[in-house]
Amino acid sequence: MDIRGILAEARQHNVYTIARIHVFSHDNLLAETKPEWAARTTKPGGCVPNENRKCNSNVFYADWDVAWLDPWNRNVWDYNTQLGVEAAQLGFDEVQFDYIRFPNDATDYEYMVLSKPADPENNPEAMYENIVEVMSLAQDAINRVGAFFSVDVFGYTIWRPEPLIGQNPELMAPHADYICPMVYPSHYWRYEMGFDNAAAHPYEIVQKSLEEGFDMVQNQRARLRPWLQDFTLLWVPDSLIVEYGPAEVRAQIDATETLTYTAGWSLWSADNEYTYEALRPDDGSGE
Repeated sequence: MDIRGILAEARQHNVYTIARIHVFSHDNLLAETKPEWAARTTKPGGCVPNENRKCNSNVFYADWDVAWLDPWNRNVWDYNTQLGVEAAQLGFDEVQFDYIRFPNDATDYEYMVLSKPADPENNPEAMYENIVEVMSLAQDAINRVGAFFSVDVFGYTIWRPEPLIGQNPELMAPHADYICPMVYPSHYWRYEMGFDNAAAHPYEIVQKSLEEGFDMVQNQRARLRPWLQDFTLLWVPDSLIVEYGPAEVRAQIDATETLTYTAGWSLWSADNEYTYEALRPDDGSGE
């Protein structure tokens, strides 16, 4: 990929560019190259290898063959920070850390072996502090070379800290320029806010989430810039599937834009297929 060429063209069109980096998950290459930096598993059978690459059988993988790295391992911190610095030096306007958390696969958590125990039930503070320390290191290095620094968090973390994954936005907010909660309505509990199906109420779910998030991070460095849902969640019972089209996507955008303390929004579609009908044409204002 000609990253320099892509960035040069983006600048010509006044496009703001973000380098998104997977930190503690999905970097299978790092887990296989440096298995001592990865989370291990004692689960019988280990992982199921992808036919196109080798798989270290004692590295912790989820069922879909995605590696997890050890969040306590400072080598992993440094590696990702250096990737972020490189991205900033190439010319990206912002570096965004995704999967900056502990694994959330509760089913397999009992089998996971890290360099240091993680105890979300009795000592979540240590997990929160670990994530904050990673961010502090990365933010300083990335800001120094001229790029903004952002992190992705689960949608529910801006309602309350999530011990299982070690994300506490109130503690994270001083160490990022943007916090990007994934407030996908389809990912909220079915009866959230008294709704029979939260997915069918995109405006209300997004608005409530961002209001809760502002109460948590206000007066700190980071601003809220949510990820909004531009996909239809299919792995739920048929009766709960809500087709996301222009109206549902636009409702989330409207909920975000009615709040003065948000700093824009991003749409998520794993297939990179976006609902353009939900977007407003450029009115020349630059917004």
